[in-house]
Amino acid sequence: MIADFSKSHNEIDVNKETTISSSFQYLDYTLKQKIITLYNENCDVADAIVSKWRLPQVNEANIGSFVKLRNNKTHSGMVKWGDSAKLYAPLFAIVYASFFRYIGLPDEIISCALLQIF
Repeated sequence: MIADFSKSHNEIDVNKETTISSSFQYLDYTLKQKIITLYNENCDVADAIVSKWRLPQVNEANIGSFVKLRNNKTHSGMVKWGDSAKLYAPLFAIVYASFFRYIGLPDEIISCALLQIF
């Protein structure tokens, strides 16, 4: 979009005279939104692991706590796991599920494999 605008308005330097470039730099999901999206795409396998190990249900609040844990570790070096440690297995399974789906494995094989691993 910026390139098209620049071509049709070569009299304007979009980097110096507009905020177009910076406006598009921040159009991205937050980490919490990314994890929620991945969870929604893989909730069957994550929920099966939660059920198998009697872990807390993965939800928006728990994901928010997990992201805060990550941010605290990244920015202050402090790790206070609390209940967020209980989300590690289902969230890690989501990473594997996403990778397996990316390489083309069928959902049935993904579920079976992850339930054996976790």
